[in-house]
Amino acid sequence: MNLCVLFYKTYHNNKKDWVVCLHAVCTGHFIFDGQLDELSKYFNVLLIDLPGHYQSKDQPMNMKEPFDHTIREVTKVLDHVGVKKAYFVGVSLGTIVIHQLILQEPWRVKKAVLGGAAIAFTPEAMRFLRIAKRWIYFLPYKWYMRKLMIYMMPKENHQPANNIIMDKGALLGRKNFIYWLHAISRIEQIYDERINATNVPRLYISGEEDHTLLPSLMEKIEESQTTSVHIMKRCGHMVNMERPDEFNQHMIAFFNSASA
Repeated sequence: MNLCVLFYKTYHNNKKDWVVCLHAVCTGHFIFDGQLDELSKYFNVLLIDLPGHYQSKDQPMNMKEPFDHTIREVTKVLDHVGVKKAYFVGVSLGTIVIHQLILQEPWRVKKAVLGGAAIAFTPEAMRFLRIAKRWIYFLPYKWYMRKLMIYMMPKENHQPANNIIMDKGALLGRKNFIYWLHAISRIEQIYDERINATNVPRLYISGEEDHTLLPSLMEKIEESQTTSVHIMKRCGHMVNMERPDEFNQHMIAFFNSASA
């Protein structure tokens, strides 16, 4: 029986290898529109909408293990499509899922590009999330979604990405927004520093204006033969949407390189 419940899209270009793209919170596979043409030149592409997001239906999820559930659903899609091992591209929430996948099933991941990696929030951002969790039950969730996006991406050059997310991401719905708001507020408890000891090559791409997440990335990720960090100038959290050409250049070069 096919138990695959997440929405996904495949672009099979008769290539040898696959790239799997996992999106940010409050978004969907549409955030990779700027990467699709470039990726399709070299790879088959699999886009997945994570639980409750965009075109994936609501699912009963356990607040105590939000990412274990997500990984189980993502691997069902991989098995259904027949993708045994792949390159991965993740942004924000997608990077959390990829980190957990590397720790649990590293044989599935050839290399990973992680944009706006979510490892831990700054103390100021955590205060913002605590206030949001307290009041979200009393005020419209779309108002809080807008506040969250503006807080994370406050500058003028961040706004085009912000507007696309608010336009399409509103499909998340109130119940799912509350669920994922609680889930992402726990990322510091979920992040496991054993990731630094893994042999899966990883490239972290973050914007220098990603004020809520970049400090923890620079503190906790150790650059090595298999791990590198690229900081994009004058760029915010959604690096792949805000500066797609630069993001694509580094992504493709990393995937096509003989080593990390």
